[in-house]
Amino acid sequence: MMKSLLKVLFFSFLLIGSSLSLADNVKEGNRLYNAGRYEEAMRYYLKPDARKNPSTMNRIGYMYDAGQGVKKDPQEAYKWYRKAAEAGFVIAQFNLGLMYEEGYGVPKNILEAVKWFRKAAEQNDRVSEMKMGYLTVNGIGVKRDYKEAMKWYRRAAEHGDDRAYAEIGLFYDKGEGVRKDPNRAVQYYILGAQKGESEAQSLLATSYAFGTGIIQDNEKALFWYKKAAGNGNIDAMKELGAIYANGRLGVKKDPEEAERWNAMAKKAEERERH
Repeated sequence: MMKSLLKVLFFSFLLIGSSLSLADNVKEGNRLYNAGRYEEAMRYYLKPDARKNPSTMNRIGYMYDAGQGVKKDPQEAYKWYRKAAEAGFVIAQFNLGLMYEEGYGVPKNILEAVKWFRKAAEQNDRVSEMKMGYLTVNGIGVKRDYKEAMKWYRRAAEHGDDRAYAEIGLFYDKGEGVRKDPNRAVQYYILGAQKGESEAQSLLATSYAFGTGIIQDNEKALFWYKKAAGNGNIDAMKELGAIYANGRLGVKKDPEEAERWNAMAKKAEERERH
């Protein structure tokens, strides 16, 4: 009886020691990583105990993905993302989905991409929920289904992705998957706009400009176009260029101001391309 008890205690101490070793190696790896000492961090992450941790697997994958402390290696990044994703680590599931979507480190496979985006979305990852909404509304890798897309965008909004408000509003604006309701569309644009989301701000500005779903108001239209443009919305910048070029929304024609907004839009587009 005593021998059995001693065996249990011995193996318990081994497990505790192993657990502490895992925690210490991951902690030290994270400290070095945050200090920008990537090569040293990788040595800790690759220790046999630490590398079994799903979060560490994802970090190793990212380091191979970005070339941090190691030579950039998309195939090796894929291998580690895959391990972490199969262990249920949500960020790795999204990363793996991107690799399949882009054909980066692995042959392009949109069906595999959707599979992993869905797994992450089902764990309430808001970025993955937005991605599933986008894929579903466009019929990429899945059957086009506006109601299903709306479901994903609603979930994303509930989990804090403010971009989703503009997308939900557009469903009501266009009557896709729901009864057309411009008033309700505007309500969603307002929610997104108040949270600083530039697409919602631009759409709200357009609603004010044309009096769609809300009382027409030139001043408010101009206000929200400028807000959206200030937050980097290229469509809003271009619209402001057209407004000042043509003297719309109660402003006088101002070629210089029009050129300023058009130049801003052009620079923003160049940044996006690079």
